[in-house]
Amino acid sequence: MEITKSSKVKKAYVAGHYLEGKNIRNLHIGISIGNQQQRGDYLEATIAYANRNFDYCLINIADTSQRHNLMMENREESAAYSEALSWGDQWLFDNLRYIEKLSIPYKVTRWDHWRLHPDFPEVLEGYYNLYENNSSFQELAHLDLARFTDAHLDKLNHLLTREELERRCVNYLLEELSVWTIMGRSGKYLKAYPAKPFKTVLALSSQKYDAPQGIENIVFARINFNK
Repeated sequence: MEITKSSKVKKAYVAGHYLEGKNIRNLHIGISIGNQQQRGDYLEATIAYANRNFDYCLINIADTSQRHNLMMENREESAAYSEALSWGDQWLFDNLRYIEKLSIPYKVTRWDHWRLHPDFPEVLEGYYNLYENNSSFQELAHLDLARFTDAHLDKLNHLLTREELERRCVNYLLEELSVWTIMGRSGKYLKAYPAKPFKTVLALSSQKYDAPQGIENIVFARINFNK
């Protein structure tokens, strides 16, 4: 993957209302492989934001989570996993020099660090139970995923029906929620990502649902960039 040239990026910031009344000193940068606003100058601006505002930074590379996307294209799981893992290797190689500009204590993890945690199966089962038994949560999840399914159904050349695609997207979402929940058990974080947070995670973070404990320790926020 090539590093994006985006020299007009000057500053990264998160709107103040996300942190209002909260004493959060840890930043979580969740890297979605392929997101062009998490590479090159965008990443450098994000690192500068971390240095200015936080005491600790956790960078988690969501590499093997991408196997879900590849499996939607009818790829075998083992091959999809290997390719997604290699994407993480390449991203880290391309962007390590920006990460090393962090002047605060930090840690870099990969998706499997959390997915293979001993608590993960129990947490994931908890989210499946919530999804299957709480119609409000299920509707909210489908609202969040509708844009993705609408955009990708035709691109997949009808390899999957809408119902199959929705189910695979739900699997993807519940895995993400489980990882973030386990992460939240390790400390309180602002999770800054260059997109509007899902309604699902905002509801869980505010403890609207009886969900596995931990995700309430994460504030989900959008990071923006001045150019």
